[in-house]
Amino acid sequence: MVQCDRHMPVMSGTDRIAKIRKNAEWADLPIFIVSADNSSMPRPRAEASGATGWFKKPVSRDRLLAAMGRALSGTAA
Repeated sequence: MVQCDRHMPVMSGTDRIAKIRKNAEWADLPIFIVSADNSSMPRPRAEASGATGWFKKPVSRDRLLAAMGRALSGTAA
């Protein structure tokens, strides 16, 4: 399981996820992206990159753990 910040040095989280998804071995790896961005653009871009789920900061611990549990059990995030 991977958690990426949308704004990371060198490569954005969405670009990093797209790169990870190019490797078929990682196709089912749960990857969540978090962002402090208030615009509506991050979610569609995160989904297009192959993110399993998207969270706006600050995200509650319970919400994050629930989404991770669903991802690990194979149900929708």
